[in-house]
Amino acid sequence: MGSIWVESLGRNFNEALDLLADAVRDCTDKLWESSMWDVPAPDTNFELRGPGGPGGTAVTEPMERRALEQRWSAP
Repeated sequence: MGSIWVESLGRNFNEALDLLADAVRDCTDKLWESSMWDVPAPDTNFELRGPGGPGGTAVTEPMERRALEQRWSAP
């Protein structure tokens, strides 16, 4: 049998995890993909790659670069 402290801590921890799970489940895909803050543009010499990671093609079109940069502040 554990101490009252351990039992209380366990109950509170489980309740906190349940609340976190509910918050994650209730959050829409749009919110997960939206930018939480404005990301400043990196140096113009910074090579930004599109989908596919390091093997992807370099993105040079300004609007497409801006959209990819803003994804850095999305959860």
